[in-house]
Amino acid sequence: MAWFMPVMMAVSTGISIMGHKQNIKSIKTNLAWKKYEQKIEALHTKTKLAKKQAKLLSEQRASVSGSGIQFTGSPLINAAADMKEYYDDLMWLEQGVFIKGMKDDAEATSLIASEYYKAGDTLITGAMGYADYKETHKTAKEKGV
Repeated sequence: MAWFMPVMMAVSTGISIMGHKQNIKSIKTNLAWKKYEQKIEALHTKTKLAKKQAKLLSEQRASVSGSGIQFTGSPLINAAADMKEYYDDLMWLEQGVFIKGMKDDAEATSLIASEYYKAGDTLITGAMGYADYKETHKTAKEKGV
């Protein structure tokens, strides 16, 4: 039996498993980056919505003030409806970020599970390869080859 064959098999198996571990780290890093990007994008969208809402309320106050009437009744109802719509938009924005995050988590979990499976498969294949090597060597020795 060549002494270096089992060593080469072990090294090859170890390197493959290290590659799978690195893939798992990359998946986790990509997930964290995606979540960060989604958080920044949501914050940017919230800021744009807030500016738009502030401008709308300012225009409504200016038009009511310019007309000389008090800010009650119909203009107040319109302003309240606009604010309700604004808060609904914020709520749906948060729901969208949450759903995207859940989808990304599920996808990453699936990819990580796949990498663990591949690493286990590599380990089992390496062990079976070594067992086959030992059996082949034993048979060859018995037959005088």
